[in-house]
Amino acid sequence: MSNMSERLDIRSRVGFQSWLEQTRRPHAVFVVLAHRAAMRVLPLLWRKRQEGGDRPSLLPALRAHAVVGVAAVGRPELLADPRHKYAAADAADAADAADAHAAAAAAHAAAAAVDADRIAEHAAFAAVGDPTDAGYADTVNEYWCYVNDDCRQVATGRFRAVAPLFRSAVPDRHRNDWASVKAGAAPEWSFWLDWYERTLDGCETRWDLLEEIALQPNEFWQGSDQEVNARIDAMAANYADRNLFGGERVVLDWTGVLDVKSVTDPGSPFTPAVAVARAEDAIEEIEALTDRSNLPNRLRDEIERLRRYLTRYADIPLRVYEELLRTVRDIDARIVDRSLPEEDRHLSEFRSKLDTSALDLIGADENIRRALEVRLQGRAVRMTPAERERFKVVAHLLADRSARRMAEDFLADAEAVADPETPLDGQAVALRRSGARAIRVEAALKHSPQVADHVDRFGPVPEYCRQAIKELRLLLG
Repeated sequence: MSNMSERLDIRSRVGFQSWLEQTRRPHAVFVVLAHRAAMRVLPLLWRKRQEGGDRPSLLPALRAHAVVGVAAVGRPELLADPRHKYAAADAADAADAADAHAAAAAAHAAAAAVDADRIAEHAAFAAVGDPTDAGYADTVNEYWCYVNDDCRQVATGRFRAVAPLFRSAVPDRHRNDWASVKAGAAPEWSFWLDWYERTLDGCETRWDLLEEIALQPNEFWQGSDQEVNARIDAMAANYADRNLFGGERVVLDWTGVLDVKSVTDPGSPFTPAVAVARAEDAIEEIEALTDRSNLPNRLRDEIERLRRYLTRYADIPLRVYEELLRTVRDIDARIVDRSLPEEDRHLSEFRSKLDTSALDLIGADENIRRALEVRLQGRAVRMTPAERERFKVVAHLLADRSARRMAEDFLADAEAVADPETPLDGQAVALRRSGARAIRVEAALKHSPQVADHVDRFGPVPEYCRQAIKELRLLLG
């Protein structure tokens, strides 16, 4: 097998199709190879569509890519689902009818998910589409090395469907095309821009949402671009509300900007058991310490109580969630009364992991979300005008050091909470999102080496972020 992979030198559609016809692989492997190849050339097609002015809509091509992608990468069992076969066939027809040139790659990729008899042919054409444009042909030729790399990964058994489109550095041609697309895109395309960046980085996790979009009937896709994208935005907003605390982490980049990223761990489904296991790991790590801090003994009561709850209520996530928060509050109180050290790295990591496990449980369990919703609505009723105004100030402080998407969320939450006329369910959503993000920010500041390495660059940023987080915790009660 290794000898065969070393001989791979795919440089054309014919060579790709020949290799596909000779290799014996499951249908899903062919589909994901077609999908990845077609997605690499999408920015070029998108850019040309923007420059073309009155060219047909790109939505049929994006629809086809989305239909294929959810089955190729996230839900391969859909390839055997009749609903997906109909959706893929409809998407292929719509893309083909919309624009034979720009949508050809997407149409062929969708056809590969349906037509098993001609799958090698469709997959090969997905990599090149219809290269009638010289610039497009040059791009395709440059990208064959990445198709070859995917095939080599398959041949050696190392292939992963969830992976960046470019395993090495993103080529300049692609980077420039994608930068041009983002600069020229109207606001209604924000979902698709985010969708493509997640695919590019290999960090897509919203498979429930993408499956829901992919299986929509033809009627859903009728109308103007603005109308269809508004329907998709509404679905995405509903999904985000249902999964507000799940599958994301806040990171701190080398310039000191905070951003929210999806968590990609396809081998570990997002379930209460995963969150509980993380808490158990945190206990084991703290008990294994042998340094002079003597934390295992100093935290004995909290650890024993938490372990009892993790064992006794493993099948009742709400009780585990409440005990995790109780333990964090007890640790904070003991830091205040100086019975625990304030600046101990191991204690900080232990506390942060319990916090994160609690947030992940919210994302994984509907009962916890309902209970929290009721509590936060009550908190919103009790907030004084001064507290509302302070929440707004604190949210603006955090937004000031956040990347665009997270900054916009902080500002939207600030406006929702500052206005007592906002419906209670809207205030509760704002409180829980900003509260969760604040805890994620706290973890990022504690565990990012950039804080220590570049404190001269950041100036007072981490400190006032910490103060803002403390205030948010107090405001949320």
